[in-house]
Amino acid sequence: MPLIVPPVSRNFPSPPVSGTRLPKAYVETIGRFAFVWGWPLVNMHNRRVVFSKVPESGLGDGVLPIAPLNRLTMLTHYIDPDERAVATPNQDVAYGFGIFSLEKEPTVFQVPDFGDRFWLYQLGDHRTDTLGGCGKMYGTRPGFYLVAGPDWQGVVPKGIAGVYRSPTNLAYVCPRCFLDDTDADRAAIVPVVGQVMAYPLSEYDGSIKSKDWTDLPTIGDPAGGSQGSGGETQWVKPEGFFTELPAILDEVPPMPGEEALYAQFRALLDAAAADQKIADTLRQVAIDTDRDIVQVIHDYNYAGVPVANGWVAPVNGAEFGCDYFSRAAAAKANIFVNPRREAAYFSQEADANGERLHGANSYSLTFAENGLPPVDGFWSLTLYDEAHFFAPNELKRFSLGTKNKDLKFGADRSLTIYVQHARPDEDKVSNWLPAPEAAFELFLRAYWPGAAILDDSWAAPPVVKHG
Repeated sequence: MPLIVPPVSRNFPSPPVSGTRLPKAYVETIGRFAFVWGWPLVNMHNRRVVFSKVPESGLGDGVLPIAPLNRLTMLTHYIDPDERAVATPNQDVAYGFGIFSLEKEPTVFQVPDFGDRFWLYQLGDHRTDTLGGCGKMYGTRPGFYLVAGPDWQGVVPKGIAGVYRSPTNLAYVCPRCFLDDTDADRAAIVPVVGQVMAYPLSEYDGSIKSKDWTDLPTIGDPAGGSQGSGGETQWVKPEGFFTELPAILDEVPPMPGEEALYAQFRALLDAAAADQKIADTLRQVAIDTDRDIVQVIHDYNYAGVPVANGWVAPVNGAEFGCDYFSRAAAAKANIFVNPRREAAYFSQEADANGERLHGANSYSLTFAENGLPPVDGFWSLTLYDEAHFFAPNELKRFSLGTKNKDLKFGADRSLTIYVQHARPDEDKVSNWLPAPEAAFELFLRAYWPGAAILDDSWAAPPVVKHG
């Protein structure tokens, strides 16, 4: 009679055994990966901490729309060029922003009737992944909508038109409402965005709430920085990263398949808690990784894949899943990116010859007849400095596109945009995108992109150097 061997138990311990001696190189290897993995999550965690200190809806430092948790603040104009809290802003929309903390109850947000105007609410979770579509391109109707956290089991009240489930208790909303560059449209948008509101479910009574967003108080910058100088607010301080990571592991549930990853990180943190040498090693790992990786991926060249004519385009924005590198690169360069079906982005740091864009030179981009970005929303070309913020210029002009009514087309119906520091001849000024004297970058947006963009059959034009 053959021997029957019982099956081996598969209940193996998933983390390293407590007390195991860990070589320094192993600590550095796992620690470096944990830093890249967790950088976007610590970033969002710290933004929530900052917003938890905001007393009322207003403008941080007179510039940044900020609001208490579970509410939002809406602008009625383009974002101020001095804004430094979020890199790569645009000047094509009136923005709003709010962070939701969903542990206690859901948050309600209102969608007014925008008429024919393009609009979009970006909804995201702690990982900066989308919660689902809300906007003109989705046919979203005016009404009340609910964002609920992973553990909420309550009853959806009557009158709520839709429910968005967040897999994390931290969520955010970023309304965008197209605004053309005219005083008439600035006036027309005010009563509409006055009904863009968010508030806790306990305040929902089925009636439309409104606010005059043109009269916002100035609030001291809650992040403790100063708008209008340098690069983006330092939301992640590397020297404190590994003291903050335990809270992230508790706040953000693992995605399917990430359980073992969490176990490795927790084991490493437990080892650091028991051994000061390991803790010191991790602190240095964070500082080194911030310098060697995070600061490097600030470069737009890492925020997507190469496409035609030297442009770089992200393909999985706000749908990163387990693509930890792309999430980190986006978080560093342009954290609140939309899914590509909502907004396609193309970034460029070099001319057609592969040389760095610089204000010492003059450039042009020519869209052939019928060659403008095929969109159902809007398109724009924006110029940024090396920190991914607007470069001051005499026209206070930072982008050109759908919003501009005075662009001049050639006899062949082509459109040429001139990118240079020196003011061009007057017949070209309407098509001039002013550049700084230093290095700079270009960023092309296509909101509600057409099929030709999504299947890569349309290509952005080359950036041609003229001297």
